[in-house]
Order: sequence, then C-alpha cells, then structure tokens
Amino acid sequence: MLTRLAQRLQFPYMLAFVLCALVLGGASRGAPFYWTILQLASLPLLAGAFLLNGGIKTLGISRLAYMLILACFAIPALQLVPLPSPVWSTLPGRAEILSGVLMAGGEPAWLPISLAPFKTEASLLWLLVPAALFFSAARLTLRQRRVLTGCVLLAVTASVVLGLAQLSEDGAGFRLYAETHQQWATGFFANKNHHAALLLAVLPLTAALGIRISSDFSRARAIPRSAAFGALGFVFSMGIAASGSRAGVSLALPATLGIVAMLVVSNRRSTVRAVLFPICAVTALSIAAAPLADRWMFSRFSESTNDLRWGAAPIVLKAAESFSPVGSGLGSFDAVYRQSEPTRLITDRYLNNAHNDYLELWLEAGIPAVLAILIFLIWWSIRSFQVWRPSSPWAGSAMPRASSIVVGLLLLHSLVDYPLRTPALAAIFALACALLETDQLIRASDRTSARIPR
Repeated sequence: MLTRLAQRLQFPYMLAFVLCALVLGGASRGAPFYWTILQLASLPLLAGAFLLNGGIKTLGISRLAYMLILACFAIPALQLVPLPSPVWSTLPGRAEILSGVLMAGGEPAWLPISLAPFKTEASLLWLLVPAALFFSAARLTLRQRRVLTGCVLLAVTASVVLGLAQLSEDGAGFRLYAETHQQWATGFFANKNHHAALLLAVLPLTAALGIRISSDFSRARAIPRSAAFGALGFVFSMGIAASGSRAGVSLALPATLGIVAMLVVSNRRSTVRAVLFPICAVTALSIAAAPLADRWMFSRFSESTNDLRWGAAPIVLKAAESFSPVGSGLGSFDAVYRQSEPTRLITDRYLNNAHNDYLELWLEAGIPAVLAILIFLIWWSIRSFQVWRPSSPWAGSAMPRASSIVVGLLLLHSLVDYPLRTPALAAIFALACALLETDQLIRASDRTSARIPR
C-alpha cells in the first residue's frame, strides 16, 4: 500500500519540485540556502526513479546517456580524492603552489586535485537536481509530459509578469536577489541573461504544446487555441526584450527559425501549424524589440567589443592550458583567474565566471570535461537526427523536436554565458534531455496500454 501511494504521489511531487526549482533556483551563486532545499528535495525523486515502477531497468535510457551522467558525477568526485604531496606536486600548475606553501613554513600533506575542494563538493551536490529530474521525467507518460510542460509555461509566465513589475517605479521590492541587474527585468533570476535564456527555452515548448492541444479539436476550435499559444509566445518574446539581454535577442532568431521548422515538418493541421505560430513568433519578436531599439539595441551591441569578458577570454584560455589535462577543480575559476588576471584588466568590475562555459569547464575539469562535452554533442546530434527525420518512429510528436531545440539554444547560450550553472535552467535542460531521450519508448508503451481491454 505504501508503494502504491508513493507511485501516486511521484508525479505531483515532481511538479512541485520543478516549480520550486524555477522559483528558487535563479542564481548561479550566493544562494546556498535555496540550493540546499532543492538538493534535499531531489533525493526522494531520485529514490522514486530507481526504486518505484520496476526499478532502473525500466527507465529506457541508452548506455550513452548513462555514460554521460556517470561522467558528470565522476569528474568532481575524482577531483576530491586526496593525493600524496609528491604525486600532487607533479600535476600541472601545482608545483608553484606547493613551493609557496613550503616557503611559508607549511608542511607537505595529502591534497585533492581540486584547488577549491569545498566548491567542487558543492558542484557535485549541485548535480543532484538535474539528475533527479532527468530520471524522473524519463518515466512520465505522454499526458504527464504535457501537464508538466503546461505547468512550466505558467511558472515562466509568472516570471515575465514579475519582471515587468520590476521595471516599475517601485520595482526594487519585487526583486528576489540583492545582487542583480537593477535596470532590467530579471523575473525569478538574479541575472537578466539567465531570465532571457529561460524565456528562449520555453518558446519551442509553447509551440509544441500548442500543436498537440490544437490537434485534438476541430479546425474551428483549433484556431483560437493556436492563437492563444501564439499570444503566450508573444508574452515570452516581450519578456526577452524587457530583459535587455544581447544574447537573448541574438538567439531569438534561431529560436524562431527552429519553431518554424518544427511546425513545417509537423503532421498536424497545416492551417494551424504553418500560419499562426510563425506569424505570432516573428511579429512578437519585431514588436517587442522595436520600442527598445533606440534605448539599448544598437548601443548595447556596440559595447560588446569593449566587454570585459572578451578581454578575459585569452587569459582564461592560457590558464586552462597551464592546468591541462586535469584542470584546476570545479568551482575554482574565481581563485585561478585572480592569479592570472593582468593589471590592465583590473577595474571595479569583476568576472565571477568566464562567460563561456566550455572554456571554463576546460579550465576547471581539463580534458575529461572536454571529452564529456564531445560525447554529449554526439548524443544530442544522434537524437536530434532521429526525431527530426520524418520517417523515423521517434518523429511522431512535436515535443521531442522542441526539446532538441531547447537543448541547442542553451548550448549556444553557454558560448557567451553560464546559464546551466543556475538550478532553474539546469532543471529545464534536464527535462528537455529526458523528453528527447525517452519519447519513443513512452509513445510505444502508451500505444500498448491503449490496446489492453479495460
């Protein structure tokens, strides 16, 4: 009886967890209390995914996906393993540190690979949230996936409304974090770019859910529902413009093109899929960006050539090469960059991250991180090809195609920022990966269960 009750509560608990992740997980640093809550709350999800509904063998996850998840946990775990001083000092970048310790009167000791072990440990625990959501979402039925997507869209709508309230005269009272972009809408986030990344990620999901719901009705009833989802896409586009994020505006075009491609190859009604959504998406982006163009569009993009992050990129690259192949340890960017930062770049502004997650991961985790990223790109490319090929059995739903777009957008955004270091965006990323990985299995099981007499 307890097992049956746990199975019934599993999906509502997951819904509540996703909503909490979106509301509480909007910062990449400085919110340890919120992170602790999410990490503790993820443990029942992980336990349910592995112990309920037939165990791990029924998840339907490929070996490649398991390898990636194992690598994500193994890299920080191995960086925490203590090594004897003679071995530790042979690692790249450590000999100078050890000599400094000895000159200061310190004693040789066993030390971990990571130069910031407490932050590396925090990085290891941070993985619990996306891992729990990935394994839990892998079990969802098609109906549960649609309900989950709808709840995510409602939460993101609330973030947009909160962001618009933040732009009012008394907007300071609506901000959730002390360290934030004061002049722009940030919603549930501390960083405007991360708020824009969330809105970009849900645009394809909005179109996919609209296609699915509209296809269940007659043409006369489907058109107003499609228009409603198009209006929701307009709201999210307004939120992107209000965030003032250059990356968000730049990625709005590929997001729109991805939605148009998804609608064109869809097998749903041509009137609904090929007219309303593209018009709403393109019009929304144009209307949202135009009023703010004089205020920041051209000036903000012209500032990019003098941006601190571009000047720091060669410094980070050089530091990454000096600590390769093992890296300096996850979470050690701040300390390592301070040691390498030239005086000409020292100002009242500072970099808390490299604003290029691939470069930062190379610095912190070395060649293992590079290999893990390459394996992930291979997995994403294979799955995307499968769901976008019209003749493929994976191509029967718009949701996996939308998920492939979501993953691609967040990967592109990671070239100029660090969106996946926030629990909220890591949660959306994990959900998209799960929908992309297991859609074919879920659809097959749903078709089988539909043939069973009830």
